[in-house]
Amino acid sequence: MPLSSVELFWIAFHLGVRDFRGWDLTEADLRFRVLPRVNFRGAGLQRADLYGADLCGATLGDADLRSANLEKTNLADAWLAGANLSGATLRSANLAGADLSHADLTQTTLAGARLAGANVTDARLSDTDLDGADLTGVDLEQAILE
Repeated sequence: MPLSSVELFWIAFHLGVRDFRGWDLTEADLRFRVLPRVNFRGAGLQRADLYGADLCGATLGDADLRSANLEKTNLADAWLAGANLSGATLRSANLAGADLSHADLTQTTLAGARLAGANVTDARLSDTDLDGADLTGVDLEQAILE
């Protein structure tokens, strides 16, 4: 029986691989995993469950994270430029210092999230729930709010 892409991911990760550019990890269960500085650039993570994961400093630029669960995930200093996060849940996530430039955050839940110092230049934030989010040092005038 062939291994799934998630099983291959864990084998590669435990062997020291940290570059997963373009991998298809749709609906992967990565809850509470410690994955700092991992490269998921352009990866397919649609509907993935990353609840409580540590992705500090990770590369997620151009990744497809539509409808992913990133609640309470640590994405401090992560690079998410151009990522598609539409419909994702980032409730109480740590995005301090993250680069969200050109990201699609349409209909995303960021309630209670920490975005202090995040770059939202040209990020799409229409219908985004920012209730209680820490926006210290975030220039929303650079974001696309409609």
